[in-house]
Amino acid sequence: MQIRQFVQEDASEYWELRLKSLNECPESFGASYEEEKDKLLDSIKQRLKESFELTDSAFILGCFDEDKIL
Repeated sequence: MQIRQFVQEDASEYWELRLKSLNECPESFGASYEEEKDKLLDSIKQRLKESFELTDSAFILGCFDEDKIL
C-alpha cells in the first residue's frame, strides 16, 4: 500500500471515486454531487496537474494498492 499525490493519469479513477463519495456522504464535502457531476474529465486532469506542479499549495492524496485506488 502506498500513499501518494494524485496525478493526471489518475483522473478517471479519482473522479469516479469523488462522485461516488459526494453522492453517498454529501456532508463530508464543501461541494455537492449536483455541482460536480457535469465537470469534464479534462478539467479534472488540469486540476490534478496544477496541484502536482504546485505542491506548496493545495494537493490531493490517495491510497493505492499498486495502481488501484483504495
